Amino acid sequence: MQLELTRNFLLVLCDIARDAGCAAMAYYDAPAAQDKADGSPVTLADLAADAIIAERLQTAFPHTVRVSEESASNRAPESLVQTEFFLIDPLDGTKEF
Repeated sequence: MQLELTRNFLLVLCDIARDAGCAAMAYYDAPAAQDKADGSPVTLADLAADAIIAERLQTAFPHTVRVSEESASNRAPESLVQTEFFLIDPLDGTKEF
């Protein structure tokens, strides 16, 4: 299935981004970031936004792979070649947040 860049497609993505942003802002004054296993930072805001994005993309585009900085993919990286997918970084600039 090929994703078609339509007005409705963009509106769905904007709604998801807005809702994830609102969820992240609920944690704006939360404690500092913690380190993930790879040493990169993660906050409750990252995790909350990622959960919303993952769930909403799964609902809206169930056959499209999601690759997120905060959650594991259900496919190996080599399987993404010539496959459409969503690449997700729920909160860029975690340390500055």
